[in-house]
Amino acid sequence: MTSPSPVKAESDYTALPPDIYKLHKHVELCIDIGYLNRLPFLITISKKINFITVRLLKNRKKENIIDELMRVRKIYTNRGFKVIRYHGDNEFDIEALKTKVCEQALEICSREEHVHKIERNIRTIKERCRSIYHSVPYRYYTKLMTSSLMEVAVQWLNAFPSDQGVSRTLSPANIVAGKASPDLGIKRIHFGG
Repeated sequence: MTSPSPVKAESDYTALPPDIYKLHKHVELCIDIGYLNRLPFLITISKKINFITVRLLKNRKKENIIDELMRVRKIYTNRGFKVIRYHGDNEFDIEALKTKVCEQALEICSREEHVHKIERNIRTIKERCRSIYHSVPYRYYTKLMTSSLMEVAVQWLNAFPSDQGVSRTLSPANIVAGKASPDLGIKRIHFGG
């Protein structure tokens, strides 16, 4: 009698191919603050890899923004990448940010201009959130539900290879976080279920 095959856990680690690391070890991040239900979220996306991060901000004070950008940078450095440049609008034109986080380079847009890559990405995340929002039976969302909704939308955007990314077979989550691809054979409870 044969034993059943083991179920692949999502916590399995994906090794980073050397050619991707060699060609894309320097990362440029686009950063912005997006809102969902009037809650501020720090959203980042890497220029070539297209890995997205989202984090609820307690407030828009510079200390919180700096702490969250340090956390994002740590995600990349834990995998061996180096963030060499940040792109943001004039909301990020903070002297403390330039000295503590962005020693390398911080490129700020002109007044009334935006970083197009992150702006398009925020619209995509909001569209995904709206789709999920209309598929669940709730009329009101708490702060925790809103934060979780953003995280779920970003998790699934990162879970599959990006059309404009560096790999046709590896997702941004495979490349940056080392997460295994989702096993679609496993039944999941959807958000709000």
